[in-house]
Amino acid sequence: MVIIETLPLLRQQIRRWRQEGKRVALVPTMG
Repeated sequence: MVIIETLPLLRQQIRRWRQEGKRVALVPTMG
């Protein structure tokens, strides 16, 4: 049951990681 409750939170975290991941991915290419 805990997994079902945490799913919405995981989706929000994934969105944040995707946004941050795009930024982080650009850093090595810039350097």
